Amino acid sequence: MTSAQAAAATLAHAHRHNDFSAASLADYRQQLEHSTLWPLMEQYRHLPATLLNSPHWFSRYPQLSSDFLHDLFHVGAQPSVPLRHLLWRYARKAGLWQLLKDLRKGTRSL
Repeated sequence: MTSAQAAAATLAHAHRHNDFSAASLADYRQQLEHSTLWPLMEQYRHLPATLLNSPHWFSRYPQLSSDFLHDLFHVGAQPSVPLRHLLWRYARKAGLWQLLKDLRKGTRSL
């Protein structure tokens, strides 16, 4: 919402002055830099690259998460498996070393 406010303020200013040049629209960045959003953007600036460099975040892990939650909350005729066993099963399915590497990289980017 803060980003949208900055964009709206920039466009309103450009419209009032009938100036939609790159220099006028550069005010958007200044609006962001003076907002409460900027420190967060700075803090998490490496996260998108980290996620994009590991395709598992968008291909493998969402499906595993869905399957894990299904198994965790499914009510059936058989008693449920203890949580630690379920976590271990899905960690192995994900590839434990790959999962640990991705978690390490993700944590470092935070």
